[in-house]
Amino acid sequence: MRAPTLYALPNQRLLRWLVTSRDPLDENLLRQLLAGPFSSRGSMFVGALNSLLISWTCALLHPTPLFIGWMILDTLIWITRLLLLHCIQLMEGLAPPRLSEVSLLLGLLWTATLGLGTAACVLSGDVVLQVLGCTSAVAMNGAITMRNQGIPRYAFLQILLTDIPMKLATLFQPEPMLRLFLLQAPLYLTANWMLLDRLNRTLVRALTAEVDSRWHATHDSLTGLYNRAGILALLEGALYRPRSESGRVAVFYIDLDDFKGVNDSQGHAAGDRLLQACGEVLTLSVRQSDFAGRLGGDEFLLVMQDATEDGARDLARRILGRLVSQGTSVSIGIALQRAMEDSPTLLARADQALYTTKLGGKGGFRLADTCASAVG
Repeated sequence: MRAPTLYALPNQRLLRWLVTSRDPLDENLLRQLLAGPFSSRGSMFVGALNSLLISWTCALLHPTPLFIGWMILDTLIWITRLLLLHCIQLMEGLAPPRLSEVSLLLGLLWTATLGLGTAACVLSGDVVLQVLGCTSAVAMNGAITMRNQGIPRYAFLQILLTDIPMKLATLFQPEPMLRLFLLQAPLYLTANWMLLDRLNRTLVRALTAEVDSRWHATHDSLTGLYNRAGILALLEGALYRPRSESGRVAVFYIDLDDFKGVNDSQGHAAGDRLLQACGEVLTLSVRQSDFAGRLGGDEFLLVMQDATEDGARDLARRILGRLVSQGTSVSIGIALQRAMEDSPTLLARADQALYTTKLGGKGGFRLADTCASAVG
């Protein structure tokens, strides 16, 4: 399944507060929550159609400066919002925060004009406009709750901007029973906030579970390194990535020496600690462009990109030195990719180099297809 498109969080302090949660969340998760208003294009088109229909109907039935101004402003806002949404979606996560800020501000401006337009419908005395305006505003609030549940503070502010002007307009109506709208407002707004909060928490749990599931699908829970499936997938990608002429992909087959003896004499807990220590050393030893994974048992695989023979030897010595300082011995087999070589062949050569290393006394490394070997 395609990962959710990520959108830039706003830099402006108030807007950033509006789109973040009261709970501390990872920034990538916050960006996924923000994606809701920018990815639900269908509901946005429906909302635009409804809003324009109401504002244009009001201007046609009552061509006063107020309603004509609402129609013009509503039209301009929606044209700008839809064009901006199209631009942001084309950029797919590369859009600067400024575009997100403008889009969010336009959303607030639209709800403010909707609230004022609905209030004007109530004040017009025209029953048709009153019914159309009020029912449309309530329906829009429901849509806002569902569409913007990932950013509840922002959604609630939109609901306030839509609802409060309509409620206040009833104060200027001759029918005293309409004052019930004001008494109902706290209950209505509280219910909306409670619904937004519950929907948001459900969405956060779902996204968090998805992230955890994706992580566990590609990572080893004991060491935190990539698991067999994860590291082999990264190797496949690395083999076909364009790179400099001088650099190749190198794979390191790493095996802990006498690991079974540790398990048998000291117990599996000690063996687990040894595996974790090895994982930490590999993580500290590799560059940001390299990958380390655990194939299973006491076998590890390291993928070095843009590698040279000298660079591969230096990395092997660094790993051996750090592990020896902890009292751990490993054997390493290294193979550098040949032209057009696939991953099974490359791995087989690294495995053969590892086997040769162990025959030579363990605690060292060897490059495939060479006679040279080294001891840590």
